Amino acid sequence: MEPLILAVTANSAQLLFFPLFQPEGNHIVRQISRMAENEKAVRDLILMSNGALIEKTFAADVGEMAKGMYFVGPVRAEENPETRRLTSVYTELFQESPNTDYYLNAYDAACLLFSAIEKTAVRDAKGNFFIGRGALRNELYSTRSFPGVTAMLSCNSFGDCIVPRFHILRMDEPEKGIKGLRNNVLFTYGPAE
Repeated sequence: MEPLILAVTANSAQLLFFPLFQPEGNHIVRQISRMAENEKAVRDLILMSNGALIEKTFAADVGEMAKGMYFVGPVRAEENPETRRLTSVYTELFQESPNTDYYLNAYDAACLLFSAIEKTAVRDAKGNFFIGRGALRNELYSTRSFPGVTAMLSCNSFGDCIVPRFHILRMDEPEKGIKGLRNNVLFTYGPAE
């Protein structure tokens, strides 16, 4: 990663946005931390990632190296009886609490898909099921007021089923982990209320 990081700083970049998952994101943070000891341009580089690194194992792995780092990530779903139930099921099944909230979105996506399949699947005379790709897509795109666990979902022709809301967060207290990061919201982007 060193040549890439030096190329970024050689071009006078002030911010490095790296929307990566682990372990690549962790590796970049560690590499920049090592390089910052000898390179002022690297030391002054602002780091930003996406929601993929808003994850407790990332914070535990890089710790103080992530201090001052920015993240852009989705606003968490409102807690409700169904989100609490899913969290409990997840914890029981995997014997640990979820590292991120994306399992809630995945659950909603699966429920949307299963509902659309139920409405579009056709059985032939031999008992075989067929799901037309176009019919399935049209059913998903026409979904309105679907009661998801994250929100009431209505889909459009781009496949988006909710108007996104995002937080800009900064890791000021790495010792507080992801909970501290999630509580340090600098800015929220979303539809006008």
